[in-house]
Amino acid sequence: MYSYISWTILSLEDGRISILVKNTGLGFEILVSPITLAKVKAWEDWEFLIYHHITEVSQTLFGFENPLEKKVFKNLIKIDWIGWKAAINILGIGVHTLAKAIEENDDKLLTTIPGIGKKTAMKMILEMKSKVNIEDLFGAETKIELMAPRNKEIMESLIAMWYDKKRVEEVVKWIPAEIEDLKEKMVYSIRMLSK
Repeated sequence: MYSYISWTILSLEDGRISILVKNTGLGFEILVSPITLAKVKAWEDWEFLIYHHITEVSQTLFGFENPLEKKVFKNLIKIDWIGWKAAINILGIGVHTLAKAIEENDDKLLTTIPGIGKKTAMKMILEMKSKVNIEDLFGAETKIELMAPRNKEIMESLIAMWYDKKRVEEVVKWIPAEIEDLKEKMVYSIRMLSK
């Protein structure tokens, strides 16, 4: 099972990268997301995390620039109807953009992914929200990043009311997703800060 390879890129073709593993004379073909493919060039040295996908009929190597991208890919292929081809295309919009689209039910953005129509986009949002926690899928940092713009106004108001800044940040960060109304969020935060 492969997990990391340092290599020189030999060629790029149809989303696949042919590589020469350093100091071995061994070559592999690796699949990467469209974003990664746009960054790499032939004869450059790269280091990627690897996911070795093994089925009864094939073995495929996927390359990722960071652990979060790899984690998202592995979670995507756990969803029954999302195969590795769809998962790689989905990563093409970027992990943080994907997290935001799911969090905000943005099916229009998801339909910009090759092979994803409106019906599939809605199904994807529902499946990913019901089967996989956003925080588990993308990491707590992404969840906080997504929440921050919406809750900035609340944080500023609470800090202006002389509540401790660090405590405010902690409380606002974990406002339950089902509380959408700004006034209700404020009431919830004050109640938590008063404990």
